[in-house]
Amino acid sequence: MSSNATFKQIELFLAVAQTLSFSKAAEMSHISQPALSMNIRKLEDSIGAKLFDRHTRNVSLTAVGREFQDMCLPLRDKIQQVHLNIREFVHAKKGKLVVAASPSIAAGFAPQVIAHYLTSHPEVEIKFYDELADVCIDLLRKGKVDVALIPTEGLTQELNQIDLFFDYFVVVMPEDHPLACKAEVNWGDLREYPHIQIRSPSTLRKTVDGQMSAVLPDFRPAYEVGLAVTLLSMIRTGLGIGVLSHSSLGQANMTNLTFRRIAGHSTYRSISAVSMNDRTPPPLLDSFVQACQAVSRSTSEFQ
Repeated sequence: MSSNATFKQIELFLAVAQTLSFSKAAEMSHISQPALSMNIRKLEDSIGAKLFDRHTRNVSLTAVGREFQDMCLPLRDKIQQVHLNIREFVHAKKGKLVVAASPSIAAGFAPQVIAHYLTSHPEVEIKFYDELADVCIDLLRKGKVDVALIPTEGLTQELNQIDLFFDYFVVVMPEDHPLACKAEVNWGDLREYPHIQIRSPSTLRKTVDGQMSAVLPDFRPAYEVGLAVTLLSMIRTGLGIGVLSHSSLGQANMTNLTFRRIAGHSTYRSISAVSMNDRTPPPLLDSFVQACQAVSRSTSEFQ
């Protein structure tokens, strides 16, 4: 037996097996009849057996030919399906996209984007990570995610960013809190009240610590919690106030709570869709970013 059969030889074999005519198979395959005959001979050499009995006017499959045809038809169908799938992937109709988002974006904006995107791309599979911004960037660098929805302060040039919206900082409080009488508050207004903060080293936590330390040098939160839902529950019971990003409140339980935007320096951050500059983006990424932009334009909490 000589070298292995090629897929082109298998395609030509199936054309002859279908038509039982070398001339018709050559025409259908856009190849000369001598070239087709040579490919069939090479295929028979690689298998070590005749595939066709050739008579003056007739061509018929041998027993080996019939068995080989039964084996090759599923292979051809599988290859054709692979071609179809990859074309649909290239044209952003099918495939998998891996998305990461920082906690506050994962709580409100990202789910709305994914739901919006899947209405027009129902056959796309979305894999999702909710991690701190630094972890999202690390996942990007390692090639484990395709895009990250994160605050973009201090990003390096290796990262490509498309700005989506400004995410404002707000102070959350009970509806009857003294600060609720104000249309807007500043960092100095917050120093009189106990603070509840999420303990993770997020960009939001770093900003709050820095701004509060500037107006209250010995600033310390009264409570630190692991989850935003715990923070809101403790605020609801009157244990203190808390600073969150506006985007994170969209899906939050704000029963008996209200919020006010914080005015002054460092009261917002830019949220962007971030990918790697040195990596060819997957075909699905462009349409996903368009979905991000559509949601940020159409939803008041992200404007």
